[in-house]
Amino acid sequence: MVQYDRLFDMIIKKTDALFEGMTPTVWAYDENDVLENSNEVYLLEQDGINIGGSLPGGVNYTIPTGDTKLGIEDQVLLYGPDMSEVKDGAPYGRITFMVLDDEGLSEIQLFNMILDLQNSKHHIHPQGIEESNFQAGKYEVLFISREVQKRGVSFRQLGNSYIAEMKKNPRVLGVKQVFITDPSFDYDEANRVRRQNQTYQVAMRAHSVMPTGFRG
Repeated sequence: MVQYDRLFDMIIKKTDALFEGMTPTVWAYDENDVLENSNEVYLLEQDGINIGGSLPGGVNYTIPTGDTKLGIEDQVLLYGPDMSEVKDGAPYGRITFMVLDDEGLSEIQLFNMILDLQNSKHHIHPQGIEESNFQAGKYEVLFISREVQKRGVSFRQLGNSYIAEMKKNPRVLGVKQVFITDPSFDYDEANRVRRQNQTYQVAMRAHSVMPTGFRG
């Protein structure tokens, strides 16, 4: 990702700046502390709470990089209340930083791998937790059942589950999974960064299919 690292590293810096003055809860990744998948389907009107979306506030994006010097480690961060404390109608954001080994990959292979990793979240279906996507994935609405809240399930475990799924790909060197439920977070500014991140990924896709003679 050498030619793209400069762009995505700028996105990482802008994202980090969004959290200035905020203190997260930080958990080291634990592959043994994950949530089991369930075949149950929960509806938004069932007994539980819904957080995130365009009205309460939210953001969702994944930033890839091949730069191993940025110090991105396998860990879960939470800014705001945990699952057992968050209230119905609260904002919800999820930002994923991932470091990749792209040695020997073509641009189209790299792009497809990034897309597959972004979509790996759809393999996670914990009991009592249901994720819905709106506006082409711009917002995630997370349903959390009352039973999950009573059991004290944490974003720590959900984050571990996402990371474990991504790390099934041996080219994933590190994942930092960030959750945000703090209403003071600037979700509007975060979405401006998200759009810029999306633009760079679209450019990567376009460049990967461009005939060699037309590449700059």
